[in-house]
Amino acid sequence: IEKPEFFKDIPRNYKRYGMPVFLFKKFLKEIEKPDLILITSFMTYWYPGLFETIKILKEEFKSVPIILGGIYASLCYEHALSNSLADFVIRNWEFEKLFEIINDITGIKVEKKSFEEIFLEGFPEYNLYENINSCAILTSIGCPFNCIYCASSLLYKKFIRRKPEKVLEEIKNYQKMKIKDVAFYDDALLFKKEEFKEILDRIIKENININFHTPNGIHAREIDEEIAIKLKKANFKTIRIGFESAFDERLKNEWSFKSSKGMFLNAIKNLKSASFDEIGAYVIIGLYNQSIEEIIESYAFLYENGIKIYPAQFSPVPGTIYYNEWVKRKNLKDPIFTNKSIYPDKPDNISFEKYERIKDFAKILNRRINERINVYKEAREFLN
Repeated sequence: IEKPEFFKDIPRNYKRYGMPVFLFKKFLKEIEKPDLILITSFMTYWYPGLFETIKILKEEFKSVPIILGGIYASLCYEHALSNSLADFVIRNWEFEKLFEIINDITGIKVEKKSFEEIFLEGFPEYNLYENINSCAILTSIGCPFNCIYCASSLLYKKFIRRKPEKVLEEIKNYQKMKIKDVAFYDDALLFKKEEFKEILDRIIKENININFHTPNGIHAREIDEEIAIKLKKANFKTIRIGFESAFDERLKNEWSFKSSKGMFLNAIKNLKSASFDEIGAYVIIGLYNQSIEEIIESYAFLYENGIKIYPAQFSPVPGTIYYNEWVKRKNLKDPIFTNKSIYPDKPDNISFEKYERIKDFAKILNRRINERINVYKEAREFLN
């Protein structure tokens, strides 16, 4: 689709994923007119597609109220109220208000419950999909850390863990559906790890035949020898750690000191002792006060310890301390400008093309992970 003017100079295609518009309109004409439409939202910079969806729904069902919720609605509440065309906008912590609206519009008396209550009691209805081989799961919401770039504490006011029996019930349901891969998307999966160990013990005892993955990253500080062994026995296949930077000063001063190189190395030792052969770690790139040298030092540290490198393009998240500072620096307030693909907070002296090369360099190191090359020398040759 056509790029917004601000993105014209970015040498990439601008895309909107999902169902083609003509198929969506065809689907709407084939269904019964609803009493009420509820729409969720995710990345804040995806809102143009969300707005178009609401516009199409308004054209097809003119008199049907639309309620908008989700991450964008929670973090960009005023923006959504002013621009989305939704009749109601509900933030994560306003679920009681949602039930009042449902009662008023439909006449159906729905028991009022908080977001936390719903989270603890239920799980997604993935069985509504005709075909599904993989899905996501949450055992908890919230995070005890308060990193300046993260919105977890804004979306969830406290850390809450579901009971192990409820988590196992959900996983066993996916096994019945013949789902092969399940990804954990908790913000702090291993926090209060004794609770998570109980979940792992139940998975092991039930001999669950599912591959588990941690694409959202887990905290190195929590990976002790026992956790590593249980993760292996429970059939965890993808282990990703939120390493983020080799600069301990950045981790200490900006990111709640939730990790360090020492904590990371101890976690790697435990994982390798448990026979995890392939481990990956995220390195944040695109920070305004981050040099190429810092990124390469982080790459080198991971490479030299046999860890695959996954660059994480930084995006300022609305509502966070970092975002508020970014708005002052850049004088950009529209959430669309936080799209991570454009490196919205990169230093002026590092080009978009250079960052793309930095991403490509990580792929090269991953392919050559067993060769023991000189990372600094290769970086100079590849990036210049």
